[in-house]
Amino acid sequence: MRRTIVAIGDAGDERDLSKNMDKILENIKFERDYTRKIKAFFRIGISILAFLLGWWGYIQGHKGGLGPTDLIQYAYQAIQLLTFNMPADAVRADLPWQLQVARFALPGLALYTTVGTYLDYARRPLRTFWSFRRKDHIIVVGGGEKALEVTRRCVAQGHSVVVIVPESTPAVDELNDLGVAVTVGAISSKTTFTRTGINHARAVLILTGVDVTNLQAMLVAREAASQRSAIQPLLLACEVQDSELTAVLSASFAEQRGGRIECHIIDFTDNVARQLVPRLAPVLGASSIPHLLVVGGGDLALHIIRKIILNGPEGMRITVATRDPEATAKVFYAPNPGLENFQGLRFIEGEAGAGFASGAAVTDLLDEHRLDAALICTGDEAGIAAALSLCRGCSAREHPALPIFVRQRADRFLLEAARLTIRDANQAKVLFGFGDAAEECSPDLLLRGTLDRLARHIHEAYLAKSPSESTSVSWENLPETFRESCRRQADHVCVKLAWLGLEASPGPGPVNLELTDETLERLAAIEHWRWCVDRWLDGWIYGETKSESARTSPYLVPYDMLSDEIKALDRDAVRNLPDLLARAGMTVRRVKAQSA
Repeated sequence: MRRTIVAIGDAGDERDLSKNMDKILENIKFERDYTRKIKAFFRIGISILAFLLGWWGYIQGHKGGLGPTDLIQYAYQAIQLLTFNMPADAVRADLPWQLQVARFALPGLALYTTVGTYLDYARRPLRTFWSFRRKDHIIVVGGGEKALEVTRRCVAQGHSVVVIVPESTPAVDELNDLGVAVTVGAISSKTTFTRTGINHARAVLILTGVDVTNLQAMLVAREAASQRSAIQPLLLACEVQDSELTAVLSASFAEQRGGRIECHIIDFTDNVARQLVPRLAPVLGASSIPHLLVVGGGDLALHIIRKIILNGPEGMRITVATRDPEATAKVFYAPNPGLENFQGLRFIEGEAGAGFASGAAVTDLLDEHRLDAALICTGDEAGIAAALSLCRGCSAREHPALPIFVRQRADRFLLEAARLTIRDANQAKVLFGFGDAAEECSPDLLLRGTLDRLARHIHEAYLAKSPSESTSVSWENLPETFRESCRRQADHVCVKLAWLGLEASPGPGPVNLELTDETLERLAAIEHWRWCVDRWLDGWIYGETKSESARTSPYLVPYDMLSDEIKALDRDAVRNLPDLLARAGMTVRRVKAQSA
């Protein structure tokens, strides 16, 4: 059986955003340090040269015998030129040229150094003072590590950033080194947000690390921006770590419609899960029905399961290995009752660690099935141990190389070391890390950049075909729940492309998918299944009539049972892919599939 074993390219070509971002940040700091060193070298060099010229000039003008005392005296007088202490006969016509140069160079250098020093001290408060004059900038609230990481990523991508910290911390020095304006002030005060130019900002990201403080800051920021006149709405987002509170607030914000301020909850776990979809696209979009293994029962594992179900094909199988399968299943199904009838999902017992593949349930799984990918969502060390155990288990059964994705929060050294211990070179190539700071704090997702551009174009294409629908309003006035539905459809673009053997990449160029009637119909059926899962996850059920209030739809049926009019909508979603990608500034390229 033919199987795709490469999900994102080999290990040497892995898209390591963390390294790229860190390199950019290192370059920013290097350039600043380099500039300081050049200036210091220039000042020291000119000072020494001017001093020597001044000393030489005094010696040239000496009359009579020259003794050691005279040399010391002239050296002292040359130094005094820095304090504008000119020679008594400075206007003399026959003054040595060396002294003529030195008497201007040294005072000028002293003035330049003094002014530069004052500007260095004044630049930071001036940068902060002028924050309220900025436009289209990002305001980050918080001085913790999460806020720092987000700020670093935003700066690395070229965004103008202003940071609000409640009190002066060591982080302020690092922020100043990055050229970021820092405002120290109470986040409970509207004045603090006004000073940062909130009425002209693009987004406010609140990351203090405390839920109550974050929500308080969100309310204050919302009030401070109430007089906003900018055309573009302000994106106001805060992190909430409590999962139940996140669910309640997200549901509340989902019913919002337009306005000058758009509020939403930052879910870093969902960011990590969302960015796995394009990396798993070759597996989810394969011609055969995939079987995936997810290891772990935490919040991240449940987010990933949800994303896989949303983007996988009909009939797909997902096995979840966790310490307490029954409890994990209850936690997963509680907010997703529509998936209780999803036949391809099952939970088994298995604990991440060195003995993962030797557990009874996992052993039976490996004996009976060949997996298409595995995702390990535990701690760094336990995850690597489980991955190596799984590699040995698959190798002992002569299974093909299995793409394994391991959550690695820290640096990739542990992952690189693990690759060196794998004997099978093909297996070592498909051991990948995910979920580091670059993915968790991705500015593109936090600021809803590329994803929202695609989602907006999807909605506009839908409007052109169904202007009479109740959701036929502009993107700005579309409730958040339907915006999120468009984002989910945008997530699935990479899966459709993978089914065609293609992948999206940034850049201009023609987008030709070469769709035959048969291919179009198959992709339309895949799109309809995706839409059905999306509706089920949002609590919709089958009903003879469509009702948004009751969340019923007559279209939650197999594709073959749809009328041609409704099928046409799914076909249009596929036909619109080239225009959608082109408008988002993307093109496609053919992927070379490897077999095992």
